[in-house]
Amino acid sequence: MPSSTLQRGNLLFDAMIQATITPPATVTTATTNQTTTTIPGLNVGDLIDWNQTTFSNVLLTVTNMFVSAPNTLTSTWTTEGTTVSGAAACNFLLEVSRPENYSLNGLASLPTTIT
Repeated sequence: MPSSTLQRGNLLFDAMIQATITPPATVTTATTNQTTTTIPGLNVGDLIDWNQTTFSNVLLTVTNMFVSAPNTLTSTWTTEGTTVSGAAACNFLLEVSRPENYSLNGLASLPTTIT
């Protein structure tokens, strides 16, 4: 059955939010560590893009962010230098993009090429 949705792209919405995220208590050199942050309204399948808006003078890097469960943002941290303990919380500007057709068939319903 053909869809009655007008062709206008494949995002239901795109929103910007501010979040404060705390790094793990200890991040060991040459490993990755994850933390979770509760952000109401996030859905599994949302695309997260981030920009750190506070300066951190420790050698911590966020290598990935994704929604691991409803309302739960998982952040992956790594360090380029020595082990880092007790790093301060960081502010982030997050862009949350929600695919329009995600609920129909999971991520498999997203296009794999642009034609």
